[in-house]
Amino acid sequence: MITLTQRQKNIIRYLLKSEDFVKIKAIASNFEVSERTIRYDLDVVEQYIKSIGEVLIRKPRLGIKIEHSSKIKYSLNNILQDFSNRVFSKEERVYLIIMYLLIEGTPLTLEKLSNLLYVSKNTIISDFNEVEHELLNQGLAIEKNHFGFAVVGEEELIRDRFYSLYMYGVKKSIINRYIVEDLIDLEAKTKIPSIITEMEKSMNINYSDNSKDELHISLLFTLKRASIKNEIRYSEEIINKYLEKKEFKLLKEIIYSKKNYLNLKVSDLCYLTKMFLGAKIMYYIENSEISSEDKEANTLARKIIQDSEEYIGVDFTNDYEFINSLALHLKVALYRLRNNLIIENPLTEQIKYRITFIYEITKKILAKYEEDIKCKFPENEIAYIAMYIGAAFEKNLQSGFMPEVLVICGSGMATSGILSTRLKIMLPELKLIGPIAIQDMNKELKHNKIDFIITTVDVKVDNLEVIKVNPLLDVNDIDNIKNFIFKNTYKKQSEYLAKRYEIVRGDKLLLEEIIPKENAEFNVGEKDWRQAIRIASKPLIKASTIENSYVSAMIKAVEELGPYMVFIPGIAFAHASPKSGVKGEGISLITLKEEILFGDRHKEKVKMIVVFATNKNKSNILTQLISILEKNDNVKVIKNALEYTAIGKLSN
Repeated sequence: MITLTQRQKNIIRYLLKSEDFVKIKAIASNFEVSERTIRYDLDVVEQYIKSIGEVLIRKPRLGIKIEHSSKIKYSLNNILQDFSNRVFSKEERVYLIIMYLLIEGTPLTLEKLSNLLYVSKNTIISDFNEVEHELLNQGLAIEKNHFGFAVVGEEELIRDRFYSLYMYGVKKSIINRYIVEDLIDLEAKTKIPSIITEMEKSMNINYSDNSKDELHISLLFTLKRASIKNEIRYSEEIINKYLEKKEFKLLKEIIYSKKNYLNLKVSDLCYLTKMFLGAKIMYYIENSEISSEDKEANTLARKIIQDSEEYIGVDFTNDYEFINSLALHLKVALYRLRNNLIIENPLTEQIKYRITFIYEITKKILAKYEEDIKCKFPENEIAYIAMYIGAAFEKNLQSGFMPEVLVICGSGMATSGILSTRLKIMLPELKLIGPIAIQDMNKELKHNKIDFIITTVDVKVDNLEVIKVNPLLDVNDIDNIKNFIFKNTYKKQSEYLAKRYEIVRGDKLLLEEIIPKENAEFNVGEKDWRQAIRIASKPLIKASTIENSYVSAMIKAVEELGPYMVFIPGIAFAHASPKSGVKGEGISLITLKEEILFGDRHKEKVKMIVVFATNKNKSNILTQLISILEKNDNVKVIKNALEYTAIGKLSN
C-alpha cells in the first residue's frame, strides 16, 4: 500500500475542507512549498486515493477537488486517523493519553494505554510526568489506584477541558469527530443530530457547521459523563439563571420527549444550555466567508462573554453589538500580539482606577486563555477589553444603579415646580422623590432608601450627602450633582461586583491569609493623605514587595485621577501600575484615629487606607479582600480595631 508523508496527508485534509476546486498555487502557498513540490505530492495523493477506490479530480484552470460526499469524507478521515498506521510525537502521545483518560472516565491501566497508542508501557510511563503537568495546568489531576489511572477534578472543568482539547486536536489534525464517536460508543449518540436539528427549528436559527460539530461533541461527552454518574454541582443561583432561559426550556422539552429521551439531570441541561448559547452567539458572528483568524477571535469572544456573565451576573446573550464589537477587536488584538506590535491605550491607568473591579475581573478571565492563544495579554489590552465589558455591564444594569434623590425646596410651588422640571430635563437618569417641604424630610427618609439630598435650603443629615442648589440650577449646580451621581453609581457598581465575586468564588477565606499581622497598623494619627499612603506602604517596602517608586506612583494617580480608589465608603484602595516598582504580591493597611480628606479634587472622607500590589496576571488579591470587607460588619470592625487579634479571623 502507498505510504503518505505527513504533508501529503495534510493536503488531503486541506482538500476535504473545501467544497470547490482549489488551485495548485493556493495549496503551495498554504504549505509554503513550491508548486512543483505540490504537483509531485498530488501525484502520490492521486494514486493513494485511487487505491482505496476513490477519485481525485484534477482540471486545468480550475484546480483540484476530492469528490465531496459524506461517505468519501468519512472513509478518508478514518484512514488518515488510523492510529495503527501512525507514529506519534511525544507531544501527540501526551495529548492522546489525556483524551483517552477523559473519554474513559474510569481508570485505565498502562497496558491498555500502550495498546491504544501502539507503544510500549515504558514509553507511556516516560510520558506520564508531562501528562500530569499538563493536567495540573488545566486545573485537573491524575488519581492512581489498583485499577489504573484516572483524571479527577471539578466536573464542569473536566467537560470544558475535554471540549477545548477536542478543538485543539482537530486543529492539529490529531483526531476528528468520527474517532471520538467510535471511542464514546453509546447507543444514545444516534439521537444527537435530531436534538440539534430540533433546537434549530425551535429557535428559528441555522447553526454553522462548526457550531453543529461542537454541539455534537458536547452532547456526546455529556452523555458519556452522565452514563458513569458524574454530575456537575451548580449553585442554586446558577441553576435558576439557566432555568429562566428559553434555550433551557426548549432543550429540556426536546431531550425529555418520547422520541429523543435521554437520562440527563438538570445540571447536565444547564451545561448544555451554556453550549447552545455559545453556538447561538457563533451563529450571529459567523458567515460562509469567515477566516481562521475570525473563527479564533469569535471563539475567544464567546468564552470571554460567557465568563463575564458568570462573574457579573448579567445575561449578554442578546447584546449582539457587544458580541460583534469584542470579536472584531480581538481579531486585530491577537494579530498585534503575535506580531510583537505595540498596543497603546492612553486610558489604561484611568481604566484600572475608575473601573477597578471590571479591570480585575477582565484580567482574571483573560489569564485563563493565554495558554490557548500562546501569548500574554498586556495591561493595555486588558484595559481595552475591560472597556468593552464595562460598557456592556453599564448598558445592561445602569438603571439599577441610578441614585434615589430626595428633593427639598423651602419656597413655594412655583419654585418647586421649576426645580423639579429642570432636574428631570437636565438629569433624567435621577430617581427623584419630591420636591417636599423640609418638615416632611424625616418621614420620607424613614420610608425611602435615599442616596443623597438636593435642597434649596440649609439641611444637615447624618451619614447622608447634601447638595445645596439654586432653584434655577446653574452650571455649577449641574456639575456638582453629576459628580455625586458618578460617585454614587460607581460605589453601587463596585459593591455589586464585590458581592458577585463572592458568589462565584464560594470558598471561605480569612483576612489573616492575605494580610499578615506585620502588615497592619491601627489608630494612626495622620491627617495628610499623602503621608498616610507612605505609612501604609512601609510594611510592603520592608518586605521588598514594592519599591519607593510605587508609593510615588500611587500618590500621583490620586493627584491626576481623583479619589476613584474610594469605592467602598471610608476606605481608600491605593495602588498603581506594577511597572512602577512592584516586586511581588501583598496587601497592607492602616486605620486612622480620625477621618481624613483623601485627594486634592472631589475629596472623599476615609478612615482606612489599603495598599495592594501584585505583578501576577492571575492574582485574586483585590477581589479576595473585597469579598471579606463586604461581609456583615467586617468594615466597621476593622475601622474600630485597636489590635490585630480583632481582625485576623474575619472571613468572607
